Amino acid sequence: MRKTHLGYICATALLLGGGGTLAKDVDLAKEAANMQQVSFIMTNYGPGRATRKEMRSAEKKVERTWADFVEIQGENHALTRPLSLIRARTLTAAKRTKKIVPAWQGALRRLPARATAGRRVNLYIEAANAAASVGKFREAQAFYAVARSLEVLKSKNKEKSQLYFRLHELKSVSVGMQWRPLRDALSDLRKSSEHFVLWSVPRVDALLGEAEIRVAHQPNHKEKRADLGELKAQLILAEKGMNTGMPAAQLKRMRELFYVLEDYWRL
Repeated sequence: MRKTHLGYICATALLLGGGGTLAKDVDLAKEAANMQQVSFIMTNYGPGRATRKEMRSAEKKVERTWADFVEIQGENHALTRPLSLIRARTLTAAKRTKKIVPAWQGALRRLPARATAGRRVNLYIEAANAAASVGKFREAQAFYAVARSLEVLKSKNKEKSQLYFRLHELKSVSVGMQWRPLRDALSDLRKSSEHFVLWSVPRVDALLGEAEIRVAHQPNHKEKRADLGELKAQLILAEKGMNTGMPAAQLKRMRELFYVLEDYWRL
């Protein structure tokens, strides 16, 4: 029933058009076949309708359908927006390094004016993660910057939102950063986190995030052991200040971090 309904929507959109007059010499058979493919893709690969493996397998089909659709209908058709987003996601699943960033830029550019700030934030974060997954760290940072700005505009707790966005960003892009810029970014993160008391959840998350990033990416010089030791001491104080009130997920992360510090750094 859903497929029939969506096919009807696609056919209606075709008749109404989304912009531009179809060229007179367009092959109508090809046009009809393409619209059938668009209907199939939107039914089977829309939001929440396919696994990552299925999205990866569909990438070539989606690319062919997208290329034909744009050739026939142009960029301003009503179905261009949802189809471009599906395309960005299938390219991400297939890890098409050269195509992912342009595809996400196009999908985000086509978002309707009525799209809520929350939806925009989520999609920019998704785009940032997609870019970071194929080593496009500069582009990922640009996507994150837009998401942060949008989140601040809609958030009632701007300091907390900024802290978590920056922490999430550094976890994604730190692997592609040189140590000195990353060190400075971690220093800025710590200063931002100090707006919260030591025994608060945001402050502990920031300390854990910084420690995890340092373990993974700080060069193995003598300063590393001292920096990690300082972070461990602050985390121990924070746990005591919470007085058994630390969330289970945080406690688990902290213990796993401490195991690493004990095993590899004798801390």
